[in-house]
Amino acid sequence: MKYILLPIAALLFLFSCSTSKEVAENSTELTSQEIDKQALFLKETQFHKLTTKDSLFASISKGFCFGTCPVYTMKIYKNGMVTYAGTRNVDLIGDYTTQISYAKMLEFVEQAKMIQYMELNDVYDNVGVTDLPSTTTSIVLNGKTKTVKRRYDYPNSILTYEKLFDELLKSADWKAVNVKE
Repeated sequence: MKYILLPIAALLFLFSCSTSKEVAENSTELTSQEIDKQALFLKETQFHKLTTKDSLFASISKGFCFGTCPVYTMKIYKNGMVTYAGTRNVDLIGDYTTQISYAKMLEFVEQAKMIQYMELNDVYDNVGVTDLPSTTTSIVLNGKTKTVKRRYDYPNSILTYEKLFDELLKSADWKAVNVKE
């Protein structure tokens, strides 16, 4: 048995080397601007230190109201995978997934920096006001997670960050994981 496994392993090694060489030859080269953007993204999100505990990059959760508020949760992971669970008043009801590029993820970083997301209050609310939907967003920058829950009396700048999630919801090529009728 040992004598059979050794030649098979050697053949697999030879084929894997030629396959990776072919991939390298056929891959398109990135522009220096794309490389710079990826480097900035990797630095700010600490993608190179990815673990299962901190693999979440950004998220949004839109909550219920008595009206027709969209209710969904979307999570973007540092590897570009996005999960989505649509519950109510959205076109996609059920569980879906998609993959996004580093460039798209960099838009979230840039928008968060522009609105100074990390300096926002953790909560914008007034318990005396009822029937307003809540929206909770988050992002991980420079190894720090920031979460903002907004329902009442919040800065309008947070809406520009939330809009990125809404645009992603409309434009991504979603694959159904568990569709509910």
